[in-house]
Amino acid sequence: MPDAAGALVTMSGITKRFGGVLACDDVELSVRAGEVRALLGENGAGKSTLMNVLAGVITDHEGTITVAGRPCRFRSPAEAQAAGIAMIHQELDLVPGLSVAENIFLGREPRTRLRTVAARRMAAAARTQLAELGVELDPNRSVGSLRVGEQQLVEIAKALSSHSGPQAALRPTDARVLVMDEPTAALADAEVRLLFATIARLRERGRSDQTGPDGSPSRGRHGPNYRVPMAAPTTMDTRYSGSCSRPPPRTPGDAAEHP
Repeated sequence: MPDAAGALVTMSGITKRFGGVLACDDVELSVRAGEVRALLGENGAGKSTLMNVLAGVITDHEGTITVAGRPCRFRSPAEAQAAGIAMIHQELDLVPGLSVAENIFLGREPRTRLRTVAARRMAAAARTQLAELGVELDPNRSVGSLRVGEQQLVEIAKALSSHSGPQAALRPTDARVLVMDEPTAALADAEVRLLFATIARLRERGRSDQTGPDGSPSRGRHGPNYRVPMAAPTTMDTRYSGSCSRPPPRTPGDAAEHP
C-alpha cells in the first residue's frame, strides 16, 4: 500500500486491461506536495496508462484515486483538471502558427467588454506565468519559431494555467499536480537542464510534480522501482531498481554515473 499519510495524491489498486492485455496490475502510488516522482520501466510497463488514469484520460479502470484526502473518480480530463491534475503528453499540444500567449490561453482568452480578445492583458498574463517558471520568452513570439525545449516550457505554463475559466485566466493557477510524459525525450542536454531547473522552482513553490512516465509504477509487477527527488532522464536501464536519494542526473548522458 502507498504511504497515504500526508499524501496529496494516492492511487491504490489501479488495474487496467486493454482486451486481453494487462497494462496495470494492482498498482500503488502516492505523491506528497513538493515531491517529484519519476516512473521508470520498460516499454509496455504501464507508465503512460497509469498517468492517463490519474489525468482522467482513461476512465474505465479498477482501483481508487484520492486527491487531498478526497476520493475521486474522474470521468474526463476536465474533471481531473478541476481537481488540480495537469498533464503534459509526450506529443506537445501547441499551435505553431499562434503566439506563446495565444497558446497558453487557447480557448480561455480574456475578453474585453465588446467580447474581443484582450490581447495586451493576455500577453501580460502570459509573461507573468512564464516569469513564475523562471522563463524569459516574448509572449508575442510565434511558437513555431521556438526550440523544442522552449516549446516544452510553454506547454508547462499552459498546463499550469489550464484550470481557470475565461474570467479567471489571469489569476494564479490552482494546479497542484503536474504530470509529464517523457518530457526529456526530444530535448538537448542544455534544454534538459532548463527543464529540471523549472521543475525545481515548482517544487520549491510547494507543488507536487509527477514527472513521468519515465518508468514503472512504484509498486506493481511491471519492472523496477526507482524513486528520485527530481526529474529523471528519459534514457532508462531497467537493470537498476530500488530507491535513490541522490540529486538527479544533470543530463541524460550523466545517467550512467548514477545507477
